[in-house]
This record gives sequence, structure tokens and C-alpha cells, in this order.
Amino acid sequence: MRNSFHLLVFFVITFFLFYACDEESVIPIVDETNNGFQSKEVAEVFAQNCLQSGCHGISDAHHNLKLTSFSEMIKGSVGRPLGAHDNLMPKPAHGDGVYGGSPIIPFNAEKSLVYNLLMGNIEDQSQRMPYQRSSLPQSQINSIKDWINNGARDYNGNVPYTGGEKIYVCNQGSDEIFEIDANYKVASRIINVDLIPTLTDAPHNIQLRNGYYYVTLIASGRLLKIQASTNQLVGQISGLENAGMIQITNDGKTAFVSRSSTAPSIYNIIYAIDTETMTKKADISLPVTGLPHAIWLTSDDKKLFVGNLTKDRITIVDVNTLEVIEDDIVLSSSPETVHEPMHLYVSPDDKYLYVNCRKSSLMLVINLVTKQVIQELLIKNHPMQSAVSQDGNKIYTVSHHEPIITEITKNGESWTITREFTSEAFHHLYGADLTPDGRYLYVTCSNSDPAHQFEPHYKIPNITRPSLVCIYDVTSNELVKILDVGSFATGIAAREN
Repeated sequence: MRNSFHLLVFFVITFFLFYACDEESVIPIVDETNNGFQSKEVAEVFAQNCLQSGCHGISDAHHNLKLTSFSEMIKGSVGRPLGAHDNLMPKPAHGDGVYGGSPIIPFNAEKSLVYNLLMGNIEDQSQRMPYQRSSLPQSQINSIKDWINNGARDYNGNVPYTGGEKIYVCNQGSDEIFEIDANYKVASRIINVDLIPTLTDAPHNIQLRNGYYYVTLIASGRLLKIQASTNQLVGQISGLENAGMIQITNDGKTAFVSRSSTAPSIYNIIYAIDTETMTKKADISLPVTGLPHAIWLTSDDKKLFVGNLTKDRITIVDVNTLEVIEDDIVLSSSPETVHEPMHLYVSPDDKYLYVNCRKSSLMLVINLVTKQVIQELLIKNHPMQSAVSQDGNKIYTVSHHEPIITEITKNGESWTITREFTSEAFHHLYGADLTPDGRYLYVTCSNSDPAHQFEPHYKIPNITRPSLVCIYDVTSNELVKILDVGSFATGIAAREN
């Protein structure tokens, strides 16, 4: 009788101890919709292994990543420490860090963080998931892998991050295009453009036009045409030696391709491409041999401006005849290069030309009626790419050798540097573009300086020199998101230019 009483007390105490624990320590129930996931099997992997308190449940989710449902998971994470610089990172109003990303890349388990963490494919084994617990059975890991490779679909079979605005990033060191979903601000697809396995093809510049994006590959000398809705390659042209920057006419029928800034100074032609047939229309002859790198079209598609990087000259080409139509704009009469025009942009009203100069570290403002420099703006160490607002009143320019983004404000025929902003995440800034609504500035941080490389929070073996994309809200003057992308991120496109 006494033993029976003691046994009863034991069961009562065990019952209350079990249910007195935090509710997230109890194995959650998978509902009739599989918590929004495609299968009950996948839902149970997350529900039974990831939702204990302090991990990825409702309260105090690690890095704000919640795996309680499909709809929460696809929001991704935010709040990772950025290597050794976590205490120096700017914080948004809600108080969390802004470094994060998505646990899954649809159709690509090998590049999905959650799969690598479950597999233990991580340099720091203490980060293996489930955290500080036994590894999952391979059968469960395979379920996650197969689910991701099939599109990481929801209960209704929908692939996440389909449709909506996208931003595209060239990763020159890893032969990848990263697609970023503008709504969730996470990497949503990775497009492999490694066309020649024996070399790094080096995707460099990217431009959007009429439902397609166009990408130059420096090393393999190609221009690719990719359908944006499917990320499928629909056309390409080879034989474009040291293919560099791209400009595309408004009707999408002609693309102009210049030379990479890393090419030798031996060229006096750029290419005109028929984008419907992906064949060459013409080699456009330029008056001076050098390195024709920077190019930009007027908004009316009448003129193409070509900057000769090593000769301080800008050539004007007639888009209709594909011939040089005016004398070059000469930036310096010195026998030695003074400015090195690296990138150039035409104002939306076609009245001004903005020239970012690598050597002089100036932005030159040129009146296109008089062809004269009317203002010089000193930009911190090596201005690289710029993004000009749709109304032409703001210009955002990244500095390549300092962690600085410069905001320039136009007022009439006067330009003023109105602010500079910085971040420990700005490692070797390269590309820049604004979203169509002008609210967000996306910049690539190529991380190409060995002396100042950042350390990603999650290090996957055999992944060299990862880069960052930083998302800046220009209305609130706030860095709102930092994302890992591929190796040596360069060109970026968020809108049609």
C-alpha cells in the first residue's frame, strides 16, 4: 500500500514538473495544414527539434528566426553578429542588429543555411543544429534537402518569394547571380552562370529591361540574356573580349557593351548587340585607343556617352547610326591621366553628365549643352558607382576604398554634398542602385581587400571571400538589412536604368 502511495506521488510530481516547464519545451503539435509547410514530415522536423525556448519558437527566437510556421520562416532572420564588429554595428529603431538572411534558398539545398547547419557543414561545429543536441537522423536531413530542392513549397504547393520586385547581384568570384526579394529583403534565388567550368567566368555588370536581365561575363567574353520571371538563360553572345558595362535602349532591342576596367588599355571599339537575336550589330570605333569602360545612354536613346578610363576622354556616339558624332569631351589636357573616368551617368532630364573619377576622386558635373565641367565634388577615396534618383535631385555615390556612401543633393544648377554615412559592414563598396520607389538604396560590398575582410557569422567550408549587400533606407537615414551573398559582389540592379 505504501509503495502504491509513493508511486502515485511520483506520477503526480512528474506530471506537474512536465507541464510547469515553458510551453515551448513541450513538443508542439503540427496542425492540419502542416503549419503551412508542404508536408507533415518537414513540419515535424522543425516542430520537434527547433522550437524550444531561446531557439526558434515564438518567444526570444534566436536571430529573430521563427520556425513555428512556413509564413514565419520565409521572413528570414535579423540580428546576427557581424564578426568582430557586432558592437559597432548601427541599430535600427527596434534595437536589434540588421545582419541576417533566409534559412532556405528555394531549389538550392547546398546553398541553404539550414541544410548546412543540420548537416554540420560549418567550420564552427558548435553552431551545428539542432543546437547542443544530437544530430538529426540522415533520413530527416534528407527530407529537408529534398523539400528545398523541390522549391521549399508551402502547404498549397507554392514556391516562396515568387513574383514581386527583385534585386539582382553579380558575384564575380563565384559565378553566381543572387536574386534578392525586395519585400522580405532576403536572398530568394541563386542563379549559376558558371558556363565554362575550367575558369571563373566573372559576371560583372547587370541591367534590367522589359522582363529580362542582361549580364556580362568578363573572363568568358559573353553577354547573357536571362528571363527574370524564371531565371532561365534565353540567349547569349560570345566573343566580347573583356566584356564590361552594359546599357540597353528603352525598347530593349539594342545593348551596348564596353570593356572591363581590369582590361589592358589597348581598345578603341565597344560593341552594339541585337538583343532579339543576340548577335553583334556593330563594333563601334572610337577616336582614341585606351580603355573604354564607363557608358551611359540618354533617356531619349539618342546618345551614348563612353568614358575612356586611361585617356581622360568621353566620346559621344549616335545611337541610331552607331557612329561617333561629336568631338570628345576632354577632361584633362595633361599628357598624364589626371582623372580616370571610372563610371558616368546622365541626369534624367539629359542635361548633365556625372563622371566618377577613380584617380582624382572627384565627381565632375558636365553641362551637356556647353560640354564644360561646371562643378567638381570631392568624394572620399575612389568614387565607384552611383545611383541617381528618378527626379534627378539625389545622387548616392559609394567610395571603393573607404566605408563611405555620399549623398549629393541637386538644387537648380548647383550640387551639394548633404551627408555621408558609414558602417562597419561597408567592406570595399562597389555597386549601387535605388529601388523604383526611391526609398531603398542597395549597395554591394565586394570584400575584395584581403587586409580588411569581414568574417561572416556562419562560415561554410570551401566558400571563399563572401560579400555583403547592404540595404539603406534613404528616407529614415537608416541601415535596415545586411545580407550575405556570393564571392566578390560587383554590379547590382534594382530597377531599369
